[in-house]
Amino acid sequence: MKILSRILFALLCVAIITTTVINPILLVFAQEGDGDDAWGEFLNPDGSINWANLTYLGETSEEADWMQIELPGGIQVPLGDARYSRYLTPSGNVLVLPSPVTMFMTFLHPEESGFADNPPENLGSGHEILAALAADYIDLEDLRALGYIDPAEFFQAADEILTVAGRDQFSPRARTLFKVIDYLEKRAAYPAQQILEWTARATPDELSEAPGRGNNPTTGQPMEFASDREKWYAARTRALLEVGQHAECIALCQEALQRFGKLHHDNDVWFRWRMAQSKAALGDRATAITEIQSLLKRKQDFFLYWRIAQYQFELGQVEEALKNAVAGALAPGELEYKWELFWLMGQILQARGETELAARHVELALALRLEHQWKIPAELSQSASQLNISTSSCQPAAQVKARLLPYWRQVRFGDMKTMTGKITRLLPTGQAGFIRGADGRDYYFRTAAFKGNKRLLTEGQAVSFYVQPSQEAGKADSAVEVTPQPPAT
Repeated sequence: MKILSRILFALLCVAIITTTVINPILLVFAQEGDGDDAWGEFLNPDGSINWANLTYLGETSEEADWMQIELPGGIQVPLGDARYSRYLTPSGNVLVLPSPVTMFMTFLHPEESGFADNPPENLGSGHEILAALAADYIDLEDLRALGYIDPAEFFQAADEILTVAGRDQFSPRARTLFKVIDYLEKRAAYPAQQILEWTARATPDELSEAPGRGNNPTTGQPMEFASDREKWYAARTRALLEVGQHAECIALCQEALQRFGKLHHDNDVWFRWRMAQSKAALGDRATAITEIQSLLKRKQDFFLYWRIAQYQFELGQVEEALKNAVAGALAPGELEYKWELFWLMGQILQARGETELAARHVELALALRLEHQWKIPAELSQSASQLNISTSSCQPAAQVKARLLPYWRQVRFGDMKTMTGKITRLLPTGQAGFIRGADGRDYYFRTAAFKGNKRLLTEGQAVSFYVQPSQEAGKADSAVEVTPQPPAT
């Protein structure tokens, strides 16, 4: 057996060993990506490796100076030998592929590993194979499980992949790009500027518009996921909003809404939500309020009510602001994430001259920050001081909420009729259902409005609720604040 490319084997990136005399035309084919070349034996049309066409021959290893990482303080930690798996193709060629850690270190140290000495014109399709494999391996959490990997090195390796990979829709660029973005979006402090820099390295046209397919992690039912192109718009518009590039955010959200016939993961709501916030930031709060109110038909999350209340308060609409703020306080959402809403409610109540109620809401905001050991913003600290609230005198957040709950319910539901009934039907999505009221009428409700143990959310369960009149002519009233009732004795 003779080596087709000793350079490739010496680098231990990709080596092809053939049983025939070396044919220099093969390298020409590799450069052109012809399906009949040596690479074509194990490449699918989309650029991925056809593993079913390969027979595993075992593993080999080689000492490599570049297989080490540097810890803080200059300590060098060796990761062991560079390791490779060998595969036999039907025609007798042998493919040698690096292990995940070896692949990562190859891209992290392109000069030392020799990868930089072999540009695409030397490696042909093998260059893209390496990038594709690296894109599959470049997962920071997985790499950390195998050994210490600094995030800076993770970004450096990702940068190298984006540099060498092609720009077509099947290129490993997209996989690498979104692994970086996924990592960044999970960070506690959202790094909007970094996300803008990484998303700028691709254009939507070079990303696939084909939706992903899989199973719903909750129900197990088949479902579609956002395409790479849709994910790009979602990531970039969020970052544009965060950094205050509002005109660009509006334009890109509009482009996304016009471009996609179908959006996933409520992205149609999120694009409109970002547009509304950007319009408010540019001074058009009235339009922002109207647009967010239209989103309440799809979602009743607290942050929608919070923004409406904020913009109304800034426009001097104090009474309307209070109603929407209270609706947000009672809407679904973790209590700790509502601290800014409670702080806003304190300001609204101060404007109404209700100092004691204002103090309790500011106390709740302060207590939530303290209990989660979050830094207290200077403005919140100043509000608390003005209302004679100190960090040492704060009651537990749960106790403060319990004292405020009757007030919220009075403001929110005081004018609504109370009713009892039974849940007669839950929709297959699990997000809504119908209640047959004691008056014989059916009331639509969202399961997020169910206030009891979710195990009691079953057909036949007796409940009490408030009747919310429909805002649209011809549409039935709905049930809100649905509470399970104990079984009759």
